[in-house]
Amino acid sequence: MAHGFENNNMSQRLIVRLGRDSDALRWAYPDATEADQLASGSGSLEQLPATNRPVVALASMADVNLLKARIPPLSRQRAVRAVPFALEDQLVEDVDDLHFCLGQRNAEGELAVAVVALERMQAWLQAFEEAGLEVEQIYPEVLALPYTPGAWTLLIENDEFMLRTGLQEGFGGELDNLSVLLESALQDAEDDRPLRLIVYSDQEELDFEVPASLPVEQHVEPDATSLLARHLRVQDAIGLRIGAYSRRSGWSMHWQRWRVAAILLVLWVLADTGSLVLKRWQLAQQLERVEAAMVQTYRQAFPDGGQLSMYNPRQQMESRLAALRRGGSDSGFLHLLQIAGPLLASESTVQIISLTYRNNGLDLELSASSLQGIDQIKQKLDSAPGLGVEVVSARAEGDRAQGRLRLEVSS
Repeated sequence: MAHGFENNNMSQRLIVRLGRDSDALRWAYPDATEADQLASGSGSLEQLPATNRPVVALASMADVNLLKARIPPLSRQRAVRAVPFALEDQLVEDVDDLHFCLGQRNAEGELAVAVVALERMQAWLQAFEEAGLEVEQIYPEVLALPYTPGAWTLLIENDEFMLRTGLQEGFGGELDNLSVLLESALQDAEDDRPLRLIVYSDQEELDFEVPASLPVEQHVEPDATSLLARHLRVQDAIGLRIGAYSRRSGWSMHWQRWRVAAILLVLWVLADTGSLVLKRWQLAQQLERVEAAMVQTYRQAFPDGGQLSMYNPRQQMESRLAALRRGGSDSGFLHLLQIAGPLLASESTVQIISLTYRNNGLDLELSASSLQGIDQIKQKLDSAPGLGVEVVSARAEGDRAQGRLRLEVSS
């Protein structure tokens, strides 16, 4: 997913590859020529060449994991909340200590995700800030390798390698492990095996085993950093500076300069339309109080205070139903949950996406493995005494099915 700026301006950036510390950097200009003495270099942040160009950073694959999450089609905001739970089993670190950045979906409907430790993001940005530099965006460096549909791209640099296996897929590691990891990746690819392997290396001879069935196209590349700088395409990369780490907008950067003028403008508007602004402010205050009361009521009914997770509905549903039973409610929304809750919690193949109570009925948005699964849960709910069930909609999306059921208390 592209972030921050258009690719046609990439040649105007300084590309910096991040090492394990601020003294192990490499940099290059995408538009530099062989005759340019400052085309590329290495060192610390303080040794970066003086330039007015914006800075774009590339993160080492030792610090970034590129994974694929299989989740139902959701809004971007809901997908951000769901992805950590979907990938939790694939990660060693606690998800609370990680930063998740969403990419694009592949042909199989899997969502590309870049994962980096919060500590690393903070360390990078702090180092740039202390050096007086503003980094526009940070991308996984494997996604700066040239991308050719139907082919995999391999970069060998010293005793390490990077392998780009898709538009937003790839990994890296030590060169000694390349043959084993390449063979494993080819087996996992199955029908999506590449037609050829494009190799960039500063050596003319390759020192690793390539399956005989995989044609190799080799290029001698003495400067890997320049290669990455020339081929970075932000529309095909995943930006890491999102959410809490988003780059400050142009307005916030210039706020100090324009603050006095902005205050005078606001005072003028208030003087010209004082009564209207005051009324709107009063209404806004009333709205905030109403919203605060709604939040308080919700948290009193559901002490955990969160939305129902589609990845762990049983535990949350049972705990909430237990709380409801202790409250002794037997009508309306609570009554519907008391009847339907245990039935829904027993269905391990059905994911609850949302619950909405309106017009004396409960709307359930579900995700199941098939349309038959939606029909089965409908029949199961139908069998519950005192419960009426209607299928509002059902549709198949990829290898999943989504449906909306309406539950009402039957007479």
